[in-house]
Amino acid sequence: MSDPLEQNYSRICEEVRKAAEGAGRDPASVRLLAVSKKVPAERLRVLWGMGHRLFGENRVQEARA
Repeated sequence: MSDPLEQNYSRICEEVRKAAEGAGRDPASVRLLAVSKKVPAERLRVLWGMGHRLFGENRVQEARA
């Protein structure tokens, strides 16, 4: 895993997991929304390949791309 995006995503997921547990919440109950506005599709595919499925996009045309 040498891609900085992959490294950052993994680190953020771990931080979210720890924060949820620290707050007495089930980590599975926390959802991470990746904001995709103006992000190239190939970068989004990296997250998709890592299993991420929740993306925020406010322009239908870009979401379909």
